[in-house]
Amino acid sequence: MSPSQTATLNLVPLLARVVLCIAFIPAGWNKLMRDIEYSGEDAKRLREMDVVGRTAPDPGLVPVSLVPQSASVSPLAPDPRPTTDESAAQESRPIADAPSGSGEPVRARGLYRISLMLDRNGWSYPVTMAWIAAITELVGGVCVFIGLFTRMWSMGLAITMVVAFWLTSLGPLGETGLFSMGVDQYNRTVTQLALLALATGLVCSGAGGLSLDRSLFRPGKSGKKRSRREEAEACWPATRDDRGIAPSSRSGSR
Repeated sequence: MSPSQTATLNLVPLLARVVLCIAFIPAGWNKLMRDIEYSGEDAKRLREMDVVGRTAPDPGLVPVSLVPQSASVSPLAPDPRPTTDESAAQESRPIADAPSGSGEPVRARGLYRISLMLDRNGWSYPVTMAWIAAITELVGGVCVFIGLFTRMWSMGLAITMVVAFWLTSLGPLGETGLFSMGVDQYNRTVTQLALLALATGLVCSGAGGLSLDRSLFRPGKSGKKRSRREEAEACWPATRDDRGIAPSSRSGSR
């Protein structure tokens, strides 16, 4: 086997696995393990999806000695301010009911950005699909790097990139074109296509020689040697002359 063939079968898949590992493991980790702040309509929608609970200020129990009192009013004296039915209703209203429909900022996992994106595009089960995408990026990136079940996880990463391209890059690509995109959108589009190409290449070629797949699932050798006739038949195209006639047939016709 020539050096170029060895590099094609072993080195190129290894480089593709390293690039996919660098791209997907940090992305999946940040989606699963780090919280970000959502505000406005995003926070409101996350509450409606039961992703986060309602956040209301909890004043707790405050000692009477810490409550500021006026110098002219005794702590045991009644409040001299007139009270009306409206003010009494406002004072008796529970504080927890205040932010029920508001967009008060909340902190939640980064993967819920994918949920909001899928929800805005009308996809079903956006939270479940966001979890699947984040787990595929993290676990799939690790398994692709070590070369374990590479084709299966590469297929998952390729599907993830297809969905990401469909949601974030296909629309701007159709509206502005490739040569009129902004720098950020252009880099995002090219990165998604490059990662999709690498993952698809691993689906077709496998992890290569430097992988656990090759060590664990390499087919055993039968140990049976081919006969001379089988070797000659295997090399038959190389022994034909310019007219396409094999030497054995020429010797038999003489």
